[in-house]
Amino acid sequence: MTNQIISFREFLKTGILGPLSTDMKLIDVAEALGVPTFFFLHPDTEDVPVYWGYNKLEISFEVEPPHPMQWFQIEHAGGLEGDFEAISDKILLALDGFNGDTKPSEFLLGELWNPDEVIVNLGALADDIALNICAGKISVLFQLDSTFIVDGDAERYIVTADIIQIINDIDGRTSLDSVYSHLSAEDAIKSNTWRHPIRITGREYLKAIST
Repeated sequence: MTNQIISFREFLKTGILGPLSTDMKLIDVAEALGVPTFFFLHPDTEDVPVYWGYNKLEISFEVEPPHPMQWFQIEHAGGLEGDFEAISDKILLALDGFNGDTKPSEFLLGELWNPDEVIVNLGALADDIALNICAGKISVLFQLDSTFIVDGDAERYIVTADIIQIINDIDGRTSLDSVYSHLSAEDAIKSNTWRHPIRITGREYLKAIST
C-alpha cells in the first residue's frame, strides 16, 4: 500500500525524495523503504548487496560499512507518464505535469531553479550527443535521437557546429533518461565524463532556443 505521495517538482528542487535523502546509510534506507525489489552484489563484497532497486528507484551505497549512500536515481525516466508513478510500495510520485517527453527547455522554464545557477552540459558519447542539466545536487540526463547527424559523427558535430545550432537541433529530439540526486553539486558536475564537453548556464541555453 502506498504510504506517501511525493511531488516530482519538489524532488527536482531539493534532491530529497520523500523519506529518501543522500545523507542516509543502507540501514536507514531499509527502515524507510523496506526490502528492495532487486539488488546487486559488488565484486568486493561477499554478503552485503550495495546496489538496491525499487521499481524505477535505484540506490548505490559505499562498499565499506556502514555503507553510506553514494547517490540515488529515478532510472528509466523516459517511461514516466500520466499523473503518478509508483516508485515503491511506499512512495507514489506525483509528476506535476512532467513526463518522459519533457524537453530540457521545458524543465528550465518550469520555475524549478534559477536559470543563472543551472549548468547545462553537452558532449559526445560514443556516436551520440549527451546532454544533462545540473541544478545543485540534481542531475537530469536526457537521451537524444542523434540520427539527424548526417555522417553519424557526434564528435565532429559537437566540435564544428555553432552552439546555437546544436541547442536548436537537439532540444526537440530529447527524451528523459534518468534523474540523479548526488551527495553534492560538485559530484553532479563530476559525473559528466564526455568528450568535447560544452558547459553553459540554463539562461544561455534558453537564449539560444529563442534566437
